[in-house]
Amino acid sequence: TGTDEHGQKIAQKAAELIDEGASIFIDGGSTALFLAKEMPDRFCNVFTNGIAVATELAKKKNLNINLLGGILMKDNLTTASSLSELYFRDTNFEIAIISTAAFTLENGFSCSTQVEAELLRVVCKKAKFLYMMLDSSKIGKIKPYTFARAEDINVLITDNTFPDALKTQFKAMDIVVI
Repeated sequence: TGTDEHGQKIAQKAAELIDEGASIFIDGGSTALFLAKEMPDRFCNVFTNGIAVATELAKKKNLNINLLGGILMKDNLTTASSLSELYFRDTNFEIAIISTAAFTLENGFSCSTQVEAELLRVVCKKAKFLYMMLDSSKIGKIKPYTFARAEDINVLITDNTFPDALKTQFKAMDIVVI
């Protein structure tokens, strides 16, 4: 589908931003699964809450994969836990790469469950840099729980149909748009 094509292209762009030796968090969304497929097989430490993402990454021999436990969300095979903050207390990653399910300027980046939003808020705080993967089909959609605002991110990775006016707004906030 068109959305899959957008997700693949966004994932390809994101994969190019991952340096060898990086310590990163990747969520468990559909675009994150594309990212796991696109990631080069070089030494990295990857934290994820995505079971499908971890399974895909396990095909690469040079990645260290840390899978977060917790409640299984069956709709997207991700995990989240009220203990996420404790789990990440002494864990370090430079970059969080998150694929969002919904975005509006007013409501920010949002997801479907409170426990996932809590996990992503912790991840956003913990990461030195926050990269958001957003395909244009998610713009204008609102999910119940906001986990980040536009001004919280450093890099927006998007597709070629992303509205120019919105790109300009992100750039005005000193956010790199790729």
